[in-house]
Amino acid sequence: MRLNKDVHNTLTVGSKVTTDFYRNEEHIVRQILTLYPSDDHASGYVASADGGEICPHCGRAGSPMRPVDAAWFIPVVVPVEEKK
Repeated sequence: MRLNKDVHNTLTVGSKVTTDFYRNEEHIVRQILTLYPSDDHASGYVASADGGEICPHCGRAGSPMRPVDAAWFIPVVVPVEEKK
């Protein structure tokens, strides 16, 4: 499983992310809905995300993510030519 070891510098509300928290949903791109500090989680942050965009591999959206340790969310890298 992949974990984000730099949550503070890589995530904000609205960030596009992937996660392998749910089996078979690692290709679904989600958007961070909430992000807040938490002393109860290893990364120091808690985040939630929407169900995501339609997966290009399986053709369905994922499950909405309730608040979990933000380290589960891996930022999606947008190619330079797509940035506006």
